[in-house]
Amino acid sequence: QQQQQQQQRQQQQGDYNHRDPSGVSRPSQLVDLILADNYLEQLDPAIVERLVNLQRLDLTCNKLKELPHQLGFLSRISALSLAGNPLTTKFKSSDLNDPKSLLQILRNRAPKEVQSTHQYDILYKTSSDCNDT
Repeated sequence: QQQQQQQQRQQQQGDYNHRDPSGVSRPSQLVDLILADNYLEQLDPAIVERLVNLQRLDLTCNKLKELPHQLGFLSRISALSLAGNPLTTKFKSSDLNDPKSLLQILRNRAPKEVQSTHQYDILYKTSSDCNDT
């Protein structure tokens, strides 16, 4: 009975870790995401834009032909692996080896209204993080 009460409390408090220890249902909390060798043909842009804390993304050996522009706005990414995908857009090898350059290319492909919205968000966050001393 005590275990049953604890489970009810966890569900009421929204503690879903016991059901989803991987964090898949909370993409905004993911830091590392390894999707290599999964035969992925596309990335869902709605999910990609929710990966705001993602730092490392491994998409090697899939079937990706395109990358969504939303990927370009994930500013915390420091490692991005894309080898082994039949990307229709040809990137320079130097861009593929430099996540920041690749993300910039993807940001530039976003519609202008999306770029301006994200630029405002980045500026707003940056200025609010500054200390006025």
